[in-house]
Amino acid sequence: MLGTVRLTNGSVKLIKGRKRLELLAYLLEARIAGKPEVSKIELIDALHPEIDEPRALNALRVEVHEIRKQINADIIVTTSTGYRLGDIQTDAEQFLQTRNTSLWQAVYLEGISFERNDDSGYQRLTDTLHESAQGLIQTNPLEAARVMRLLVSMEPFDLEFLRTKLRAFRNANNHRALGRAYDKARARLREVGEHLPGAWTEFLDVV
Repeated sequence: MLGTVRLTNGSVKLIKGRKRLELLAYLLEARIAGKPEVSKIELIDALHPEIDEPRALNALRVEVHEIRKQINADIIVTTSTGYRLGDIQTDAEQFLQTRNTSLWQAVYLEGISFERNDDSGYQRLTDTLHESAQGLIQTNPLEAARVMRLLVSMEPFDLEFLRTKLRAFRNANNHRALGRAYDKARARLREVGEHLPGAWTEFLDVV
C-alpha cells in the first residue's frame, strides 16, 4: 500500500480496478483504526456516493467478488453487517509496528483517493511517518527529507509537515533543495490565501 497498490506472494501482481483498490484501502484503514468490520452502508457511502443505494450495493458485491476471484477468496471476509480485510500482511501495518521508513517506496496509495467517513487510520499513518522523520533528522537527514517529500505531497497544506521537511534539508546541508521546496510551498499556499514569510529562515524560526 505504500506506493502503487500491489500484491506480493512470491511474485508481484498489480491489482486491477480503481474501485477495487479503493475498497481494499478503505478496509485497511478501518483495521488500522481498530474497527473490526465496515458496514455495507458505510462502504457505499464512501465509494459510490453518486449512485442510488440498490445499485451501489450491487456494485459493492461485484467488486468484492472480483477481488476474491483475482486474488483469493479469503482476502475480504463477510461479516454480520459488511466486510473486513482478511488475514493478510500489509507494508502499512508493518511500518506502524517497526517504524522502518524504508518501507515507504512512494506516496501512500499512489494515484488513489476516496471519501473517508473516518480518517483516523490514515491520520495514524501520516502522524507516525512524521514522528519517524523527526527522529531521523539528526541521525539520517537524507532519509528524513526523502520521506517528508512523500508526506508533504500527500498533505501539501500542512505547515508542520513542511517545516520538518525543510529542517531535514537544512540538516543535510542541501540548501538549494530547501530553497526550491520553500518557494514552491509559498506559491502553493498563496493560492489558498496562506502567506508565508519571504525567507525560509523566518518560517523555520517560528515556534
